[in-house]
Amino acid sequence: MTAPPVAGGRIGGAGLRLALPPVVAVGAAIWFRAFPAGSFPYPPCPLYALTGLYCPGCGSTRVCHALAAGDVPGAFRQNPLVVVTLAALAALWVRAVVRAGRPPAARAARPRLIAGVAAAVVLFGVLRNLPGLELLAPR
Repeated sequence: MTAPPVAGGRIGGAGLRLALPPVVAVGAAIWFRAFPAGSFPYPPCPLYALTGLYCPGCGSTRVCHALAAGDVPGAFRQNPLVVVTLAALAALWVRAVVRAGRPPAARAARPRLIAGVAAAVVLFGVLRNLPGLELLAPR
């Protein structure tokens, strides 16, 4: 069974890929404005709760709060890795919008890129827990 037709084509595909990030961003902004930091029982990081160590994602909720308020330096203080990752994802989304009218190019998976990103995440997680590098810990 195929998807029902809509104006301009089927539901999903490139249109969904292009529309989804702005919809998620608006929804996140509304959510984080409605529930400021500390006013909603967000779950704590399980790794931090069990060990007292910061995971690579610790501070992500506060990053989202700061970005929803337009406080980029405050977001960067909470978790620079998340801020850089969100900026990279935004750039990839803009590239997808620009290329939307062109046929997609076939690409093979890039194992080196995936391994490099994974190594950077693990390294960030280790560094933010070392004495003397409190600058990387969420504040």
